[in-house]
Amino acid sequence: MIVALVGIGIFILAALLAVVFLAWRDRVEYRLKENARPLAERIITIRQSAVQMRGELLQLQNEWQGDAQRVDWIPTIVNYLDRVEVLAQDADATPLQADQIATEARQYVIDHRLSGVSSVAVMAATLSRLLQTRAKR
Repeated sequence: MIVALVGIGIFILAALLAVVFLAWRDRVEYRLKENARPLAERIITIRQSAVQMRGELLQLQNEWQGDAQRVDWIPTIVNYLDRVEVLAQDADATPLQADQIATEARQYVIDHRLSGVSSVAVMAATLSRLLQTRAKR
């Protein structure tokens, strides 16, 4: 009985290690593939994501029109998305501008205890890193 339990334990441990290794490998492969994409293409992807999220939020705002408490945060987040979009299109954009948007958006999300829209700050921070890379070239 003990031998069987030890065998099952070893099997479960091996399976767990395999899952962790595969997840790590997939993450590394994704990062390498993403870094291989041209910088301009990655910046365009951020802009497109901001435009798409903006559209989704405006649609939510229209659906929830009667409930002011549910939509009072949407215009501010849409403003951050607009700023990210404009910055992603600007050839003279600086990492500092993107960092400022990221900081403001992150603080707004924390202050208002929002969930599901923290990606605005992530988009701006990613844009900042890409702009830093572009500036070094």
